[in-house]
Amino acid sequence: MLLLLLLLYVLRGVHSPSHVLPAGESAECGLAAEWLHRRGELGTPGRYFVGFWHEFLHFPTTLNTIEFADEAVEDGVQMLGKLRSRDKDGKQIWLDVSVQYRIYPQELPQIYREMTKLYEDVYISELRGALQRVTNEFTIDQAWKDYATVQKKMHDICKEVLTVRHADCWGLQLWGIRLQVEYENQLIRTQVRKQAEETALARQTQTTYRQKTEVILAEYVANLTVIQQKGQADKQRIERDAVSAARSALVTAQGEVPLGAAQHGGWSGEHGMGCRVLCFFFGGGGGLLV
Repeated sequence: MLLLLLLLYVLRGVHSPSHVLPAGESAECGLAAEWLHRRGELGTPGRYFVGFWHEFLHFPTTLNTIEFADEAVEDGVQMLGKLRSRDKDGKQIWLDVSVQYRIYPQELPQIYREMTKLYEDVYISELRGALQRVTNEFTIDQAWKDYATVQKKMHDICKEVLTVRHADCWGLQLWGIRLQVEYENQLIRTQVRKQAEETALARQTQTTYRQKTEVILAEYVANLTVIQQKGQADKQRIERDAVSAARSALVTAQGEVPLGAAQHGGWSGEHGMGCRVLCFFFGGGGGLLV
Protein backbone atom coordinates (compact mmCIF):
# COMPACT_ATOMS: atom_id res chain seq x y z
CA MET A 1 0.00 0.00 0.00
CA LEU A 2 2.79 2.39 0.91
CA LEU A 3 4.54 1.52 -2.32
CA LEU A 4 1.41 2.31 -4.31
CA LEU A 5 1.01 5.72 -2.66
CA LEU A 6 4.65 6.53 -3.37
CA LEU A 7 4.20 5.58 -7.02
CA LEU A 8 1.14 7.85 -7.32
CA TYR A 9 3.05 10.74 -5.77
CA VAL A 10 5.92 10.31 -8.24
CA LEU A 11 3.51 10.13 -11.18
CA ARG A 12 1.78 13.31 -10.01
CA GLY A 13 5.11 15.11 -9.83
CA VAL A 14 5.97 13.99 -13.36
CA HIS A 15 2.62 14.83 -14.94
CA SER A 16 1.76 17.98 -13.00
CA PRO A 17 3.56 20.78 -14.84
CA SER A 18 3.84 24.24 -13.35
CA HIS A 19 2.52 27.34 -15.01
CA VAL A 20 3.54 30.93 -14.39
CA LEU A 21 1.57 34.13 -14.85
CA PRO A 22 3.90 37.16 -14.64
CA ALA A 23 3.46 39.27 -11.56
CA GLY A 24 2.97 43.00 -11.59
CA GLU A 25 1.00 44.83 -14.26
CA SER A 26 0.02 41.75 -16.20
CA ALA A 27 -2.18 42.08 -19.29
CA GLU A 28 -3.61 38.58 -18.81
CA CYS A 29 -5.45 36.42 -16.36
CA GLY A 30 -5.42 32.64 -16.38
CA LEU A 31 -7.99 29.94 -15.97
CA ALA A 32 -7.08 26.41 -14.91
CA ALA A 33 -9.73 24.54 -16.89
CA GLU A 34 -10.61 20.83 -16.79
CA TRP A 35 -10.53 18.98 -20.07
CA LEU A 36 -13.69 17.00 -19.43
CA HIS A 37 -15.83 19.80 -17.98
CA ARG A 38 -16.41 23.45 -18.83
CA ARG A 39 -15.33 24.75 -15.49
CA GLY A 40 -12.20 26.25 -14.08
CA GLU A 41 -10.64 28.42 -11.41
CA LEU A 42 -9.44 31.97 -11.94
CA GLY A 43 -5.71 32.53 -11.66
CA THR A 44 -4.08 35.87 -10.92
CA PRO A 45 -0.35 36.50 -11.58
CA GLY A 46 1.83 33.86 -9.87
CA ARG A 47 3.03 30.22 -10.15
CA TYR A 48 0.53 27.38 -10.37
CA PHE A 49 0.83 23.57 -10.34
CA VAL A 50 -1.89 21.89 -12.37
CA GLY A 51 -2.63 18.25 -13.03
CA PHE A 52 -2.45 16.57 -16.41
CA TRP A 53 -6.27 16.72 -16.64
CA HIS A 54 -6.13 20.57 -16.68
CA GLU A 55 -5.03 23.16 -19.21
CA PHE A 56 -4.13 26.70 -18.32
CA LEU A 57 -6.03 29.18 -20.52
CA HIS A 58 -4.99 32.80 -21.00
CA PHE A 59 -7.52 35.64 -21.27
CA PRO A 60 -6.53 39.26 -22.07
CA THR A 61 -7.62 41.91 -19.59
CA THR A 62 -6.65 44.86 -21.79
CA LEU A 63 -8.88 46.60 -24.33
CA ASN A 64 -9.75 44.54 -27.40
CA THR A 65 -11.20 45.78 -30.68
CA ILE A 66 -14.03 44.55 -32.87
CA GLU A 67 -14.08 46.41 -36.16
CA PHE A 68 -16.77 46.28 -38.82
CA ALA A 69 -14.86 47.72 -41.79
CA ASP A 70 -13.27 46.82 -45.11
CA GLU A 71 -10.04 48.66 -44.39
CA ALA A 72 -6.91 47.05 -42.99
CA VAL A 73 -7.19 46.45 -39.26
CA GLU A 74 -4.58 46.22 -36.55
CA ASP A 75 -2.87 42.98 -35.57
CA GLY A 76 -5.10 40.56 -33.71
CA VAL A 77 -8.35 42.12 -34.98
CA GLN A 78 -10.64 40.08 -37.22
CA MET A 79 -11.51 41.34 -40.71
CA LEU A 80 -15.31 41.48 -40.61
CA GLY A 81 -16.35 43.84 -43.39
CA LYS A 82 -18.73 46.77 -43.14
CA LEU A 83 -21.88 46.59 -41.04
CA ARG A 84 -24.74 46.24 -43.52
CA SER A 85 -28.18 47.47 -42.46
CA ARG A 86 -31.13 49.72 -43.34
CA ASP A 87 -32.19 53.02 -41.85
CA LYS A 88 -35.67 54.12 -40.73
CA ASP A 89 -36.68 54.98 -44.31
CA GLY A 90 -35.56 51.60 -45.59
CA LYS A 91 -32.45 52.86 -47.38
CA GLN A 92 -29.64 50.33 -47.48
CA ILE A 93 -26.52 51.54 -45.68
CA TRP A 94 -23.00 50.31 -45.01
CA LEU A 95 -21.36 51.50 -41.79
CA ASP A 96 -17.78 51.50 -40.54
CA VAL A 97 -17.94 50.88 -36.79
CA SER A 98 -15.22 50.22 -34.23
CA VAL A 99 -15.93 48.78 -30.78
CA GLN A 100 -13.52 48.54 -27.87
CA TYR A 101 -14.37 46.09 -25.10
CA ARG A 102 -12.77 44.56 -22.02
CA ILE A 103 -13.81 41.37 -20.29
CA TYR A 104 -14.37 41.31 -16.54
CA PRO A 105 -11.51 39.18 -15.09
CA GLN A 106 -13.54 38.10 -12.09
CA GLU A 107 -16.16 36.59 -14.42
CA LEU A 108 -13.77 34.42 -16.44
CA PRO A 109 -15.23 31.15 -15.08
CA GLN A 110 -18.70 32.17 -16.33
CA ILE A 111 -17.25 33.22 -19.70
CA TYR A 112 -15.56 29.85 -20.09
CA ARG A 113 -18.64 27.88 -19.06
CA GLU A 114 -20.90 29.77 -21.50
CA MET A 115 -18.61 30.40 -24.48
CA THR A 116 -15.24 28.65 -23.85
CA LYS A 117 -12.53 30.52 -25.81
CA LEU A 118 -14.95 31.56 -28.55
CA TYR A 119 -16.35 34.48 -26.58
CA GLU A 120 -15.29 37.12 -29.15
CA ASP A 121 -17.18 35.33 -31.93
CA VAL A 122 -20.28 35.44 -29.73
CA TYR A 123 -19.71 39.15 -29.09
CA ILE A 124 -19.38 39.84 -32.83
CA SER A 125 -22.57 37.96 -33.70
CA GLU A 126 -24.67 39.62 -31.02
CA LEU A 127 -23.25 43.09 -31.64
CA ARG A 128 -23.93 42.83 -35.36
CA GLY A 129 -27.59 41.97 -34.75
CA ALA A 130 -28.06 44.66 -32.08
CA LEU A 131 -26.43 47.41 -34.16
CA GLN A 132 -28.51 46.48 -37.19
CA ARG A 133 -31.65 46.83 -35.09
CA VAL A 134 -30.70 50.20 -33.65
CA THR A 135 -29.93 51.66 -37.09
CA ASN A 136 -33.57 50.98 -38.03
CA GLU A 137 -34.59 53.64 -35.48
CA PHE A 138 -33.18 56.73 -37.26
CA THR A 139 -32.79 58.11 -40.75
CA ILE A 140 -29.24 58.07 -42.00
CA ASP A 141 -28.99 61.86 -42.41
CA GLN A 142 -29.21 62.10 -38.60
CA ALA A 143 -25.76 60.52 -38.48
CA TRP A 144 -24.19 63.85 -39.51
CA LYS A 145 -26.95 66.23 -38.43
CA ASP A 146 -26.99 64.84 -34.87
CA TYR A 147 -23.96 62.55 -34.64
CA ALA A 148 -23.79 62.64 -30.84
CA THR A 149 -27.29 61.20 -30.42
CA VAL A 150 -26.76 58.47 -33.01
CA GLN A 151 -23.39 57.50 -31.54
CA LYS A 152 -24.88 57.38 -28.02
CA LYS A 153 -27.71 55.06 -29.16
CA MET A 154 -25.19 52.67 -30.70
CA HIS A 155 -22.89 52.82 -27.67
CA ASP A 156 -25.79 52.16 -25.28
CA ILE A 157 -26.89 49.06 -27.20
CA CYS A 158 -23.27 47.87 -27.22
CA LYS A 159 -23.13 48.17 -23.43
CA GLU A 160 -26.43 46.35 -23.08
CA VAL A 161 -25.24 43.42 -25.22
CA LEU A 162 -21.80 42.99 -23.67
CA THR A 163 -22.81 43.46 -20.04
CA VAL A 164 -24.85 40.24 -20.03
CA ARG A 165 -21.86 38.55 -21.66
CA HIS A 166 -19.49 39.56 -18.84
CA ALA A 167 -17.69 42.37 -20.69
CA ASP A 168 -17.61 46.17 -20.72
CA CYS A 169 -18.22 48.14 -23.92
CA TRP A 170 -15.55 50.76 -23.36
CA GLY A 171 -16.08 52.76 -26.55
CA LEU A 172 -17.79 52.82 -29.96
CA GLN A 173 -16.99 54.98 -33.00
CA LEU A 174 -19.10 55.41 -36.13
CA TRP A 175 -16.53 56.67 -38.62
CA GLY A 176 -17.84 55.76 -42.07
CA ILE A 177 -21.17 55.73 -43.91
CA ARG A 178 -21.94 54.63 -47.46
CA LEU A 179 -25.29 54.59 -49.26
CA GLN A 180 -26.46 53.26 -52.57
CA VAL A 181 -25.27 55.38 -55.51
CA GLU A 182 -28.64 56.98 -56.31
CA TYR A 183 -29.16 58.02 -52.68
CA GLU A 184 -25.64 59.36 -52.37
CA ASN A 185 -26.05 61.47 -55.53
CA GLN A 186 -29.38 62.81 -54.31
CA LEU A 187 -27.85 63.55 -50.92
CA ILE A 188 -24.93 65.39 -52.54
CA ARG A 189 -27.30 67.55 -54.59
CA THR A 190 -29.35 68.36 -51.51
CA GLN A 191 -26.31 69.32 -49.48
CA VAL A 192 -24.87 71.42 -52.33
CA ARG A 193 -28.15 73.31 -52.63
CA LYS A 194 -28.34 73.89 -48.88
CA GLN A 195 -24.75 75.08 -48.79
CA ALA A 196 -25.42 77.48 -51.69
CA GLU A 197 -28.40 78.91 -49.76
CA GLU A 198 -26.32 79.29 -46.61
CA THR A 199 -23.53 80.95 -48.58
CA ALA A 200 -25.96 83.46 -50.15
CA LEU A 201 -27.42 84.23 -46.72
CA ALA A 202 -23.93 84.71 -45.29
CA ARG A 203 -23.04 87.11 -48.12
CA GLN A 204 -26.23 89.10 -47.53
CA THR A 205 -25.45 89.34 -43.83
CA GLN A 206 -21.89 90.41 -44.61
CA THR A 207 -23.14 93.15 -46.95
CA THR A 208 -25.55 94.44 -44.32
CA TYR A 209 -22.83 94.62 -41.68
CA ARG A 210 -20.44 96.29 -44.14
CA GLN A 211 -23.00 99.02 -44.89
CA LYS A 212 -23.63 99.61 -41.19
CA THR A 213 -19.88 99.77 -40.61
CA GLU A 214 -19.44 102.34 -43.38
CA VAL A 215 -22.16 104.54 -41.85
CA ILE A 216 -20.51 104.34 -38.43
CA LEU A 217 -17.12 105.14 -39.97
CA ALA A 218 -18.53 108.18 -41.82
CA GLU A 219 -20.06 109.46 -38.58
CA TYR A 220 -16.75 108.97 -36.82
CA VAL A 221 -14.83 110.87 -39.52
CA ALA A 222 -17.37 113.71 -39.41
CA ASN A 223 -17.14 113.92 -35.62
CA LEU A 224 -13.36 113.85 -35.81
CA THR A 225 -13.37 116.77 -38.30
CA VAL A 226 -15.66 118.81 -36.05
CA ILE A 227 -13.49 118.09 -33.03
CA GLN A 228 -10.32 119.07 -34.90
CA GLN A 229 -11.87 122.33 -36.16
CA LYS A 230 -13.13 123.21 -32.69
CA GLY A 231 -9.69 122.44 -31.27
CA GLN A 232 -8.02 124.72 -33.83
CA ALA A 233 -10.47 127.53 -33.10
CA ASP A 234 -9.94 127.12 -29.35
CA LYS A 235 -6.17 127.26 -29.91
CA GLN A 236 -6.38 130.51 -31.89
CA ARG A 237 -8.73 132.06 -29.33
CA ILE A 238 -6.43 131.13 -26.47
CA GLU A 239 -3.42 132.61 -28.31
CA ARG A 240 -5.31 135.87 -29.03
CA ASP A 241 -6.47 136.08 -25.43
CA ALA A 242 -2.89 135.52 -24.25
CA VAL A 243 -1.51 138.28 -26.53
CA SER A 244 -4.26 140.66 -25.46
CA ALA A 245 -3.64 139.91 -21.79
CA ALA A 246 0.12 140.49 -22.26
CA ARG A 247 -0.38 143.80 -24.00
CA SER A 248 -2.87 144.90 -21.37
CA ALA A 249 -0.40 144.01 -18.64
CA LEU A 250 2.33 145.94 -20.48
CA VAL A 251 0.21 149.05 -20.81
CA THR A 252 -0.72 148.83 -17.14
CA ALA A 253 2.94 148.45 -16.18
CA GLN A 254 3.96 151.43 -18.34
CA GLY A 255 1.28 153.56 -16.73
CA GLU A 256 2.31 152.67 -13.17
CA VAL A 257 6.13 153.04 -13.44
CA PRO A 258 6.36 156.82 -13.98
CA LEU A 259 4.03 157.45 -11.08
CA GLY A 260 6.20 155.37 -8.81
CA ALA A 261 9.28 157.07 -10.10
CA ALA A 262 7.77 160.53 -9.53
CA GLN A 263 6.88 159.64 -5.99
CA HIS A 264 10.51 158.70 -5.33
CA GLY A 265 12.14 161.74 -6.84
CA GLY A 266 11.94 161.42 -10.59
CA TRP A 267 13.96 159.28 -13.05
CA SER A 268 17.32 159.69 -11.45
CA GLY A 269 19.08 157.18 -9.29
CA GLU A 270 18.28 153.56 -8.84
CA HIS A 271 14.58 153.82 -9.78
CA GLY A 272 15.36 155.75 -12.89
CA MET A 273 17.75 153.09 -14.10
CA GLY A 274 15.15 150.37 -13.44
CA CYS A 275 12.51 152.28 -15.34
CA ARG A 276 14.79 152.82 -18.33
CA VAL A 277 15.71 149.13 -18.44
CA LEU A 278 12.04 148.09 -18.22
CA CYS A 279 10.96 150.49 -20.93
CA PHE A 280 13.79 149.41 -23.21
CA PHE A 281 12.88 145.72 -22.77
CA PHE A 282 9.26 146.18 -23.72
CA GLY A 283 10.07 148.64 -26.40
CA GLY A 284 12.51 146.32 -28.16
CA GLY A 285 9.93 143.54 -28.49
CA GLY A 286 6.80 145.48 -29.40
CA GLY A 287 7.94 148.95 -30.48
CA LEU A 288 6.86 150.48 -27.18
CA LEU A 289 10.18 152.06 -26.27
CA VAL A 290 9.68 155.16 -24.16
